[in-house]
Amino acid sequence: MEILYFYLALLLPIIFIVKILNHSNQKLPPSPFSLPIIGHFYLLKRSLLQTIETLSLQYGPILSLKFGSRSILVVSSPSVVEECFTKNDIIFANRPRTMAGEHFGFNATAPVWAPYGHLWRNLRRVATVEIFSHISLQKSSLIREEEVHSLLRQLYKVSNLEPQKVELRYLFSLLVSNIMMRMVAGKPCVGKEVESMDVGKQLHKEFKETYFSSITMNICDCFPILRWVGYKGLEKNMIRLQRKRDEVLWRLIEETKQKKTSSSLKNDTIDVEKKRTLIETLFSLRKSEPEFYSDDVIKSMILMMFIAGTDTTATTLEWAMSLLLNHLEVLQKVKIEIDNQVGSERLINDLDLTKLPYLHCVINETLRLYPPAPLLLPHFSSTACSVGGFHVPQGTILLVNAWAIHRDPKLWEEPTRFKPERFEATNGEREGFKFIPFGIGRRACPGVGMGMHITALALGGLIQCFEWERVEKEMVDMSTAGTDTSSTALEWEMSLLLDHPSAMEKVRVEIDANVGQLDKAVFWMNKTLPKLHYLQNLLINNKQAVKIIKNLPPSPPSLPIIGHLHHFIQPIQRSLHALSEKHGNILLLRCGSRTVLLVSSPSAAEDCFTTNDVVFANRPRMLAANHLNYNFSTVAVAPYGDLWRNIRRIMTLEIFSSSRINAFSSVRHEEVRLLRKQLMQSCGHGSRKIDLNSKFVDLSFNIMTMMVAGKRYFGEDVEDVEEAKRIQDVIRELVGLCGATNIGDFLPFLQWMDLLGVEKKMVGLMKKMDTFLQDLIDDHRAAGSEAQVKKLMIRNLLNLQETEPEFYTDEIIKGIVMVLLVAGTDTSSTALEWAMSLLLNHPSAMEKVRAEIDANVGQGRLLDEQDLTKLHYLQNVISETLRLYPPVPLLVPHEASDDCVVGKFDVSRGTMLMVNAWAIHRDPKLWVNPTQFMPERFEGWSGTDGYRLIPFGAGRRGCPGAGLANRVIGLALGTLIQSFEWERIGEEEVDMTEYLGLTMPKVKPLEAMCKLRKPMPQHFPVDANAII
Repeated sequence: MEILYFYLALLLPIIFIVKILNHSNQKLPPSPFSLPIIGHFYLLKRSLLQTIETLSLQYGPILSLKFGSRSILVVSSPSVVEECFTKNDIIFANRPRTMAGEHFGFNATAPVWAPYGHLWRNLRRVATVEIFSHISLQKSSLIREEEVHSLLRQLYKVSNLEPQKVELRYLFSLLVSNIMMRMVAGKPCVGKEVESMDVGKQLHKEFKETYFSSITMNICDCFPILRWVGYKGLEKNMIRLQRKRDEVLWRLIEETKQKKTSSSLKNDTIDVEKKRTLIETLFSLRKSEPEFYSDDVIKSMILMMFIAGTDTTATTLEWAMSLLLNHLEVLQKVKIEIDNQVGSERLINDLDLTKLPYLHCVINETLRLYPPAPLLLPHFSSTACSVGGFHVPQGTILLVNAWAIHRDPKLWEEPTRFKPERFEATNGEREGFKFIPFGIGRRACPGVGMGMHITALALGGLIQCFEWERVEKEMVDMSTAGTDTSSTALEWEMSLLLDHPSAMEKVRVEIDANVGQLDKAVFWMNKTLPKLHYLQNLLINNKQAVKIIKNLPPSPPSLPIIGHLHHFIQPIQRSLHALSEKHGNILLLRCGSRTVLLVSSPSAAEDCFTTNDVVFANRPRMLAANHLNYNFSTVAVAPYGDLWRNIRRIMTLEIFSSSRINAFSSVRHEEVRLLRKQLMQSCGHGSRKIDLNSKFVDLSFNIMTMMVAGKRYFGEDVEDVEEAKRIQDVIRELVGLCGATNIGDFLPFLQWMDLLGVEKKMVGLMKKMDTFLQDLIDDHRAAGSEAQVKKLMIRNLLNLQETEPEFYTDEIIKGIVMVLLVAGTDTSSTALEWAMSLLLNHPSAMEKVRAEIDANVGQGRLLDEQDLTKLHYLQNVISETLRLYPPVPLLVPHEASDDCVVGKFDVSRGTMLMVNAWAIHRDPKLWVNPTQFMPERFEGWSGTDGYRLIPFGAGRRGCPGAGLANRVIGLALGTLIQSFEWERIGEEEVDMTEYLGLTMPKVKPLEAMCKLRKPMPQHFPVDANAII
C-alpha cells in the first residue's frame, strides 16, 4: 500500500513530468493545452462537433485530444481517413468499450459494438447475407412499397380538399419504424387504424423510447470514477431501459414464433416465395448452429435493425425534404424527372429508382451536407500504429469528422451550398474518401443499400403525389439539434421514485406538509424547496437512494477514492481472510473505481457457480488481460460469449480430452524418466543437495513444450540453452505481472501515467513472448503435416486453421499455446514444490506413500500413469497439498454481467468476484485441524463434497486442465518417492512462507538432500561409469 500512497502524494507533478517525457519520446499529433485529469473537457463549451471543427481549423486535420482517461484521435482529411481504413484498417476495426455497448449491446455482442474478431465476423456475415444482400432487399421490396403507399394514402386523406400543415418528422419516423418492424416481426409497430390519431403517436413514442437509445459515449466512459459513484443515475437508467427492452424483444420473438406455428397448422402448403421475417430467419439458422445463435445474439441482431436502420433513414428524409423546401427549383426538377420516367398513371416503385439519377443526386447531396453520423461511429486502435507520420498509441479512440470533410472547400466547390448537380458526373459511383456518410472500411454500415432504397422510394413518392410548400415565407430552419442532459437526469430521478413506492410516498408526505395539496392555481416557489430535505437528499445522493431498496452485502469502513485498497496487503489471501473473519463470508469492497464481491464460504461459492454461473462467466477487463493475452482473446480472459466458447471447445476436445491426454502419456513418462536420470547422475552413490524448484519448473515446461511442439528446452540434447533460459525468464516475469496487483486497474487515472512502467514492461515482455510463439508456429508450418508431427497440439491447430482460417488465426493459436505453456508450467511445478515441502516436513507421510507404491507397484519396474488409480494415499497427499496451497488462492477473478443475488444479498452488474479458495480450504467449520497437513482426511473422499475444495476453480470457467495437472503431479511425485530417499538439508523444517503472485509460490525455493534407493539402480538404463 505504500505504492498507492506514493501515487496519490505525487499525482499532479508527476502528470506534467510524464506528459513532457511522452512528448519527447514519440512524435504525437498536435494537441491543445490540456488540464490535469480532465484533459480537454474544458474546451467543450459548445457541441462536440462544433468544438472539433474549431480545433481542427487551428491545429490541422490530425488532432489529439484527451477526455479524462480516454485518448482521442480526430481526423478531418480524406488522405488521413484513407490511411486509417486501408493501411490500418484492421487496427481500427475495433470499437471502444462503453457503458452503452455493455448495457444496450448485450455486453458488446451486438454488431455495432462487438469487438473485431470471430463473433463480429459471424454477425456481419449474417447481416450481409440474410438482411442486406441484393436478394434479401428484393424480397422485402413489397414491404417498403406497401408502407410508402400507406403513407401517401394517409397524406391524401388529410390534404385532398385544401393544403394542410403536416408533421413530417413523425410521419417519416413512423414510416421507417413500420418497415423495420414488418421486416423483423411481420407486423407494423403502429397499426393503420390508429396511426393518424393521438394514440398512434403515443404508441410510436413508446416504441422509440424502447428501442432508440444513444449508442454514443457518455461522461462516465471518460471518467470511470463517476460510474462508480452513479453519476446522475446514468447507468441505473441504462439498466432499467435495457431490462424493459429485453422483455419487449422477447415478447416479440415469442409472438412471432406462435404466429408461425399457428399459420403452419392452418396451411398445409407454405409459400416459399414469401419473405421470411428476420426472427424466423434467425431461428431457422439457430437449428444448424445453436451455440452461435444464442438468445442474446438474436436479440442484438433485431436491436441493430431498429437502432441503426430507423433513426438514420428518418433523419435523412427530414433533411432532404427541408433542403428541397428551401430550394423549390430543385424540387421541381426532381418532379419533372419522376413524371418523365414514371408518369402519373401509377405510383413509383423500387424498380423505377435506377431510372431517377437526379433524385439520387439530391439524396447524396443531403448526405454530404448532413451525414447521419457526422463523426461516424468511434473506432478503437487495437495496437499502436502510425497515421500521417504521427504515432498513435494502442487504445486510442478514432473519430472521423465526416461533416468537416464533406464541407472542405479544398474538396468541394461552394461546399455549403445545396447543389445536387455536383454528383451528376459520378454516375452513381462514390467519391473515394471525400464522401463517407455511411463510414468506410470493414466496419462501414452494411445497410447502405436498404437505407438508400427507403429514402429514394419515400422521397420520390412524396414529390410525385403532392405539391409541397413551406409553412411560412421564411426558410426552413436548418440548425442541428443539441442534447438536453437535464431530461436524462430527470428521467432517472423519476424512475427511481416509480420503482420504489415507499420512497415516493415519503416525498409526497413531505411535500404535503411543507407546500400543501397542489392546486391548479398554486405554484411552488423557490422558498419552499429548501424545506424538502428528503427529496433533495434522494436526488443528490443516489448512492443513499440505492441503499434504501437494495440489500447489499456488509462492507468495512472505506477511505475516500481508494476505498478498501489499503486492506490489500500481501499475501492478499491472508489479509482478505482476516477481513472476512471480522465482517462475514460475503463482503462488498470498494477498490478505487471497482466494486468487488469477496466470497469465502462454500455455500456462497455454490451460489456463484451454479445459480449464477452464466452471470459470473465473464472476466473483468484488466491491463494484464489486454497486453499479456492478445487483447482479451485467450481462453483465460476472453469475455464470455462465442469467442470463448469456441476456444474452450477446442481446448476441451483437442487438448484436454481423455483420448488426447492418453495419447501424450509417453511424453510425460519420458520426461519424468529423464528427470530421474539427471538426479541419479547428480547423486551418484551418495547424497547430494538438489535444487528441486528449478527441476520441477524444467520438468513441467518440457512436458508442455513436448506436447505442444515436440521440442525439449531443458536437460540433455537441448540445442539452444540460452533461448530456453530466456523464454523461461519471460514466462516467470509474465506470471509475476499477471499475479501482481496493478493499481491502475482500480484507479484508471493512474494507469495513464504508468509511473512504475508496468504497462511498458508488459508490452515489452509480450513482444518477446509473441516472437517465440510465432517462431514455433512458423517452424511447424514450414515442416508441413509430416507423420512425426501429426500428433502435436500445434500441428492439430494448424490443421484446423486450414479449414477455418477466419477463426484459427495465428493470434488465436498463439494465445492457446501461451496459456498451455504459462498455466501448465507454473501451476504444476508450484504444486509439486509445495507437496515435496510438506512431505519433507512430515517424513511419516512420505514413508506411507513409499510403502503404498512398493505394495502396489513393487520394485521390479518404475511407476507409470496406469498405477495412479491404485495409489490412494498418494492422491490424498496431492489433494491435501492443493487444499493447503491451492494453485490460485483467490481463483481467477470473475465479473457479473447482470444483477444477481448471492447469499440473499443483491450484487450489481459489473461487480468483480473474488473467491478466496485459500480461506475456504482452511475454514475450521469445514475442516478438522484445518492448518495441519493430514492426507488421511481425504480417505473415502469422492471429490463431490460441495464446494469445500475448489483448487482449480468451479463452474464453466473452471480450469479445463485439472486432469492433466493431476497426472503430471502424481507421476512425478510418485516416481521421485519410489526412486530416491529424501531428507531436509538441516534439522530445521522447510520454510513454508508464501510469496506474492497469482499461483502463490514459496518465498524460499525448495532444496533437499537426495539419495538413490538401493534397490532401484538397475532400472536406470545408464552406464555405471557415468555415475558421478
